[in-house]
Amino acid sequence: MRGTILKMVADRGGAWMAASIGILACGIAGWACSFDTSGLRTPGVDGTVTQHDGGLPGDARTDAATGPDTDGDGHPDSTDNCVEIPNPGQEDGDLDGVGDVCDNCPSHPNPQQENLDGDPFGDLCDGDRDNDTLPNTRDPFPDSANQVAYFSELEISEQHFWWFGGAWDFPGNGAFCQSDETAGVARSHLDAQYLAATDYLAETLVTVVNYEIGAWETLAGIAFRVPDVGPGAFDGYVCAINPEDRSLDFLSLENDVGTYVANSPMNSVPATGPFHLRITADGDAITCELLPGGPLLQVTRSDHSVGTIGFFTHHSAACFEYLVVIGL
Repeated sequence: MRGTILKMVADRGGAWMAASIGILACGIAGWACSFDTSGLRTPGVDGTVTQHDGGLPGDARTDAATGPDTDGDGHPDSTDNCVEIPNPGQEDGDLDGVGDVCDNCPSHPNPQQENLDGDPFGDLCDGDRDNDTLPNTRDPFPDSANQVAYFSELEISEQHFWWFGGAWDFPGNGAFCQSDETAGVARSHLDAQYLAATDYLAETLVTVVNYEIGAWETLAGIAFRVPDVGPGAFDGYVCAINPEDRSLDFLSLENDVGTYVANSPMNSVPATGPFHLRITADGDAITCELLPGGPLLQVTRSDHSVGTIGFFTHHSAACFEYLVVIGL
């Protein structure tokens, strides 16, 4: 037992006998002992014997005055900023009360150590805090793991896409761009082999670079449930920004002919992007949405039940930064 103090004060020969008994007791018990002889005098002795356990560093210890010290680093658990890992210096670079050696985010204060996915990185430092392979900045639901059907930053996945009409290119800025604002229907679709989902949610970030003023409908957005990938006539749905009207438009296309299904009022979207678009296709329930807090178009349609996904422009030049698709 650590912390028991034997204080011996005696006179003449009896003092030395008491001290000898104390030393013998320490030896029998296997304790490490120390003596304070500062008060030694003749013919008496004022000695202090301190007995404590002989445990190795790191053993859990208990001090009668300060309480247990689980990691044996000299700091009782009640004040130790890292109870189970020795850190005698108590370093805490971000001043959040959690020692650096056990802090799951040592460069950002997070006293509660929130860690959604239970990996070695705290939520504040974790680029994918729900551990579903999508980076937080591209994840539609960063705090809820989802079934990722497809994800690409586009420039690194050029071989995944087919494109027809317009002037599609990867200009080296991390985006996939259609640069001809005079082009009518211009589309690029993910090859069907890379998308098995029928019902899905998808998002992209689109910037309208230019558009043909006075043209019949200027559009840039997502084409989805496209049943065929090839140079033939285009079928499918389109959720797009109309940069000239500053509206969000939803169309259904058959043989390249579009039918407006829904659209937001003119001037209901910002004049400039980038525009964060989200679509959902869940059975016959279709949504087209501008995030955050922009127009939301909700319709029920059965024109197209299956098909791949991609990008669409009409008399608009635009760049798309990424594509993420989550199965529903």
